[in-house]
Amino acid sequence: MASEIEEYVRLRGQLDDATARVEELIKPIIAAGRVLSRDWRVVRIMGPNFPFPAHIGGRDDIDGERWPAIADVAQYMANWHSLNHDVNNAWNAIPQNQRGALQPPPHPAR
Repeated sequence: MASEIEEYVRLRGQLDDATARVEELIKPIIAAGRVLSRDWRVVRIMGPNFPFPAHIGGRDDIDGERWPAIADVAQYMANWHSLNHDVNNAWNAIPQNQRGALQPPPHPAR
């Protein structure tokens, strides 16, 4: 069985990977939010399933084909929250005097 420190380091790596995956997945959502919040009236969502008139849009088009499925977003985020919980539990299992050079969890458990 892995020591508490090894377990923490292993889970922390998984959390870092999960964080990167969520952040990459939601980039189109964040970008679309910025575009829509400026003036949604001049935004066109591009893609074969989005019948926007040609005269609408221009510099603020949203690529509808890059938009992630909400089920994927939910799954990735749920996985992140589960790993974050596990990382915080693993950290709490390490005795204070053995934490030494370890960095604490980046996100407190909620």
